[in-house]
Amino acid sequence: MLLAHKAGRSRGAPDSTLDSVFAANGVDVHCSVRLPESGALVTISISAFRNVAEHAMHLGVDLPTALLILPSNFERAQTRGDLAYDSATWWLSSTLSEARVPHTVLLPDQSLQRFAANRAGLLRDRLDGTAPLPVLCATPRFVLQTPQMFTFVTEEIFAAAQMALGKSGDETAKIELVIGPRAGRYVKFTYVGPTSAANPVADTVRRMLQDDGPGM
Repeated sequence: MLLAHKAGRSRGAPDSTLDSVFAANGVDVHCSVRLPESGALVTISISAFRNVAEHAMHLGVDLPTALLILPSNFERAQTRGDLAYDSATWWLSSTLSEARVPHTVLLPDQSLQRFAANRAGLLRDRLDGTAPLPVLCATPRFVLQTPQMFTFVTEEIFAAAQMALGKSGDETAKIELVIGPRAGRYVKFTYVGPTSAANPVADTVRRMLQDDGPGM
């Protein structure tokens, strides 16, 4: 579990501690925390995320599974053709498939052609350390009822982040985990820090859901 150093909430949110991170739209929580082992200061933000199921329907896609790999620009895309092709997606999906972790990958239309056309650019972005990561979306039930699998999935997105840093020399990664639906809402956990905190981050997400109570 990560230890909180300081926290803030956006103007307009209740002053008292929220009973649930899913309790209100527009939740905006920022915490500076220190990793238990190294003491490194990292940032975790919690914010509202658009309804994944509804937006997928708008894009003409059915996303039924408990674990999704979403494009980095999922929230902003207006059509399926607008979706980004993130270079780490194939690697991450292959790794989960090899481990027999059921999941669904949301790809743009004609993704294979797009991959072939942009292959040089994708490789250059990875070497430069500027390649965006896909967004992992998991249901609360997946997080709480398959804790070892959720920890493994979190470890793999951190591994993808480490690879995505390329030759930039930067040791700081940005990782986004979306949890939902719960009461029709989704929240996004954004981690910024070293790529060595997969287990503490997974434990933190799981603990927050446990404190949130039943009702998955």
